[in-house]
Amino acid sequence: MPRAGTNYVRVRFTYEGKAYETYGNTMEEALEKKIIKLHQLKNGEVGISSKMTVRRWGNEYLETYRKQTNGTKSYREMTARAEKYILSAIGSYRLSDVSDVHLQRILNACAGMSQSHIEKLMRLIKGIFRQARISRIIPYDPSEGLKPPNANKGKRRALTDYERECVMQVCDTHHAGLWVKMMLFCGLRKGETIALTWGDIDFVHGRVIVTKAKEAGTNLIKEPKTQAGVRQVPIPPNYLAQLMSVRGNPNDPIFPQRTRMAHHTDTSIRSLWDGFARAVMLEMGAKTFRGAIMIEPVCIGKKDYDKISTIINDVEYEPILASLIKFGEITPHALRHTYATDLQTAGVPLNIAKYLLGHTDVQTTANIYTSTDEQSILQAQRRIVLLEKSNGAGTIAGTNIE
Repeated sequence: MPRAGTNYVRVRFTYEGKAYETYGNTMEEALEKKIIKLHQLKNGEVGISSKMTVRRWGNEYLETYRKQTNGTKSYREMTARAEKYILSAIGSYRLSDVSDVHLQRILNACAGMSQSHIEKLMRLIKGIFRQARISRIIPYDPSEGLKPPNANKGKRRALTDYERECVMQVCDTHHAGLWVKMMLFCGLRKGETIALTWGDIDFVHGRVIVTKAKEAGTNLIKEPKTQAGVRQVPIPPNYLAQLMSVRGNPNDPIFPQRTRMAHHTDTSIRSLWDGFARAVMLEMGAKTFRGAIMIEPVCIGKKDYDKISTIINDVEYEPILASLIKFGEITPHALRHTYATDLQTAGVPLNIAKYLLGHTDVQTTANIYTSTDEQSILQAQRRIVLLEKSNGAGTIAGTNIE
């Protein structure tokens, strides 16, 4: 607004039903500012309207609606994903000009990428345009009918029986053994195990009380991202006894860095897992070359070719090689996934498994429970046999079997 007592000239005008004003020392200056303002309004450079660019609204959406509800690393990844896949493609478009075709093309360009990436991108696109509709900036949401393209489901899986056997063998001697068992026997997330202190173990009732986790990308220990992450998980008796034997002070981390009594960082926990995974692969029968695990034939140099060939071209080594390739692909999350499949095998109801795993959405738990493995099939077969015997030959609960 101009200061009182000055001879400013004011020009009033409307654009799409809204009133605006521009000021100048002269009528000519005020009119020039009006022209500039109209240009900015028409190009979505100022104001909140359907004429604003997707880039302006996308950044506004992230800052206003997502920054406060996501951790530092999560928000950084979200803004990078928005820039790389959405804003770089349609950032210059007006919101009102975006159609479902534009958005579907963005998703289709990600075909073959990981399922996790496609799901996150799709949620982000839907969030941006759904909020624009809720805020009455656009009359309809062009993201409503989006279809996800084919995705790479990734390597998330449970341990095989052979892998579990080798993992348990290494747990008995490796310094990461207790940490690995917390994920395998209690299903905790990696960040949740890092945050644990001895005060979080209820030794009387045999439970681990999860109330916090390390935020990925930072060294902050804070509450879980969702309330579902707060839970109490039973600890198997043998594992509880092992924890009891090394019990520390209530405020000390259960799984500290080896060099000092401090919580792990992203770097140190990755190193811990790498060391444990290497020990497991050696337990599986892995061979090494110059200290490195040989997972596949790699020629470091011509003079080393014969040595490497001798190591790899071993008929007895082929089944070991297959196991190593599979195990070399997994992350600590496979231990948590194994816990989830163990719950399914044990017949734990879906709603209880959802609580123990700290899932917000029961569908996340159901996606694991619906995965069928050989062990589940054999267990079902045993149950059918028992039912058959209890109800008479050739019938199960009164139903004839042909």
